[in-house]
Amino acid sequence: MSEGTLNQEDGINCPDCKNRGQYAFVDGEYLKFRECHCVELRRSVMRLKRSGISGEMLDKYTFKAFETNTQWQLEAKAKVKVFVVNNLNKPGQWLYIGGQSGAGKTHLCTAACLKLATKYSLRYETWSRIAAMIKSRALDPEEKDKLMYDLARPQVLYIDDLLKGTSKPTDADIKAMFDLINARYLDPKSITIISSELDLMQMLDIDEAIAGRIAERAGECAIALPKNAKLNYRLREN
Repeated sequence: MSEGTLNQEDGINCPDCKNRGQYAFVDGEYLKFRECHCVELRRSVMRLKRSGISGEMLDKYTFKAFETNTQWQLEAKAKVKVFVVNNLNKPGQWLYIGGQSGAGKTHLCTAACLKLATKYSLRYETWSRIAAMIKSRALDPEEKDKLMYDLARPQVLYIDDLLKGTSKPTDADIKAMFDLINARYLDPKSITIISSELDLMQMLDIDEAIAGRIAERAGECAIALPKNAKLNYRLREN
């Protein structure tokens, strides 16, 4: 069979399926096709791209490209690398990065995701999209259970911008957040990556049960970035 062209869209080269997204196998007298392991990674990369992160930015969001001009940058990068190594050896640790916009949260989380995605299934979602999905199914227990299963199923779930744009979370916001965090928490092998403009102490003020579960699973990889407008690289670039 000729080589596929999926890599032209997502930049992923898979030697197993040769970028076709599937491979053939013989089952008795029949020739069948099975989805390749690379497809889940391709979907996740496309989700990242559709979220506003371009392919060029994905190439830049690597550990090597992360600036380490200050002590806090060195420490944050080191902790995220430890998180990756820990999970490649034994899945189950979480990562939480809280800090202001433009401090590098997305860079570090994306770098971690792309490392872990070489071994595990990965799903990327923004919090605003997750919250909307959960709330829309609040009155239908069966549909809500199905959604929670879908969100709990990937080995790695990256929740970007937790509580972004929510100055004062409503009871519905908090319940949606607890339902998701708890669904992931109940699986000891789940790997959850969370970025937020709130640090864990601020999250504790919102809901102790949520913050406690995150803190327990993240451990040393609960990172609070310093708050200083000068650290916002978007403002520096402009």
